[in-house]
Order: sequence, then C-alpha cells, then structure tokens
Amino acid sequence: MLMVADKRRTRERITGIPALTKTEYPAQSSWSSVAEVFRAFFKLGATSFGGPIAHLGYFRSELVQRRRWIDEAEDKGMMQTIEVRP
Repeated sequence: MLMVADKRRTRERITGIPALTKTEYPAQSSWSSVAEVFRAFFKLGATSFGGPIAHLGYFRSELVQRRRWIDEAEDKGMMQTIEVRP
C-alpha cells in the first residue's frame, strides 16, 4: 500500500492535480459501471472519423477531460507506449 501512496504523491507533485482517494470515487455497482464504459466506447466507435490519429484526440477529450477516468500523466504514458509499439 505504501507504494500506491508514493505513486499518488509523485503524480500529484508532477501534474499539480490532487489524486482522488478510493473513498472519494462515486459508489457504483459493477454492472452500471460496465454499462457506462460500454456506452462511452460505443459512442466513440460510432462517431469517430478520421483514422487512428484523430481517434486519439477523441479518446483524450472523452476519457481525460470529460469523464476524468484517467489523468493527464496516465494518458501521456499510454500515448508513449502506443508510439513505441510497432
């Protein structure tokens, strides 16, 4: 558990955005959250045009800015991983 707290503090220091603790997340049943994830990605898949590069922008605006499911640092880390992979 100490490692998770250290990562959270490091992320807060780098990004300047305070991380939510587990108790601050809204309580949801597992089925409602699965349905919400399905709806979000179905909407992205059905309405995103312009190829893979354009999709990254749509995903970022939906997942990072609007829904705040991931933060900026996680988004940048995933984009770096995607760029490295063949």
